[in-house]
Amino acid sequence: MPLLIEYAVNCALRLDPKPMLWKAAEGKVWNLAFLPDGRSIVSASEDCAMSLWDLSNCACKRRWEFDYVVRQVAVSSDGAVLGYACFDGSYDVLDLRTGERRTLIEAYLGSNCSVTFSPDGGLFVVGDCDGTIWIWSTSNYETKGSFSTGQSGKQVMSLGFSSDGKHLGACFLDKDFVSHRVLTWDMHSREKLGEFEIERTGSLDLVGSPLRLLLGVSPDTRSEEARKASPGRVEIRDFQMGHILRELEGAYGPAKSDRSGRFLACCGRDGGLQFWRTEDWSKIAALEVASGFPASVDVSPRRDRVACGTSEGFIHVYQMVV
Repeated sequence: MPLLIEYAVNCALRLDPKPMLWKAAEGKVWNLAFLPDGRSIVSASEDCAMSLWDLSNCACKRRWEFDYVVRQVAVSSDGAVLGYACFDGSYDVLDLRTGERRTLIEAYLGSNCSVTFSPDGGLFVVGDCDGTIWIWSTSNYETKGSFSTGQSGKQVMSLGFSSDGKHLGACFLDKDFVSHRVLTWDMHSREKLGEFEIERTGSLDLVGSPLRLLLGVSPDTRSEEARKASPGRVEIRDFQMGHILRELEGAYGPAKSDRSGRFLACCGRDGGLQFWRTEDWSKIAALEVASGFPASVDVSPRRDRVACGTSEGFIHVYQMVV
């Protein structure tokens, strides 16, 4: 049984250390996304598949296969639509009730892109491999236009909304893998609020009050030597200026906050999961993870479950009380 370590007695977070655990894929689980009711979860894996899982019995309800690995998945706030982005630069949305594409907005762009939904579910946002951010209305899946980022030729590696949907952040990487940059905007005016260089791109989230930028950088997994040299990290940065306010000790990305922004879950360099309180950035709990290194993490919108996908293709889902 995985070991639960609690760092704060009055942390208002309780975890069942015995997870639901199953083999979900051959190879790494790249990304996870809970449906709003917390009863199902979508996984994207290294075997070029995307799967919808029923958490009552860990059974696969639906599976989609692709020519390329799906690197990101996102679920709309009503649970009706699934957005995805592949490593070849293609992206689209699927109707989760029927399993069919809702609309043909796929674009072959030849490299990485990123997708997300606004917190209210009204917008589907895509960052493409040429540095442009596209906005689609989810009411009819017609484009609402795009806005130039000034990052032409760079890939949008990750996108993140603030919980109120008023702000958006994006990580950019140039095609030579040299320049790593973050930009933040006001979604109403589309005014750029911040722009700054970072050492490496990673998962991105906007959390807390005042608003902070959460950057979760994954380790370099090309070799054990590379992992030791670049073990990954989780940084808390100023939303506009980009100054590092805090680095979470022993943590690496991806990192994911709950919808209220009260706590975040991330991967630990010791091979487990870590939980941090955003009020004072104190570690409140840690869990051991079996069957490979943590590679992806998500917190259910109901804040009753947290999921972890591993490098060996397993998914762990832990019951949680906040």
